[in-house]
Amino acid sequence: MFKKILAGVFIGLFFILLVLLILNLLGFKFNKNFFDFNKKECIEKEFTTRLGHSGIQGCIFWMRHDDLQKKGINAIQERWDYLVSDTKDGFYDYCVEQICPSPKLFK
Repeated sequence: MFKKILAGVFIGLFFILLVLLILNLLGFKFNKNFFDFNKKECIEKEFTTRLGHSGIQGCIFWMRHDDLQKKGINAIQERWDYLVSDTKDGFYDYCVEQICPSPKLFK
């Protein structure tokens, strides 16, 4: 019984290795950053706006600004509070995905 399970594991590993070898021969390169990528760490690092880099914060600000201009909203205090808020809305998700995209398994 144990020998059959062990043989099945080895056969499975052999096929996985064979598939990876075929993918490599077809030109797909394995991305080593796939497993050690930390999205939270990237967000913390890229969130603030600095000179020459708008960061996620700047991206969100300008996305919301453009959206409000399209809608014609002019209430200054409410508008500013919205532009600089930390609300995790669709603009936040879009900017995070643009600045900190998850790496693909194959390059």
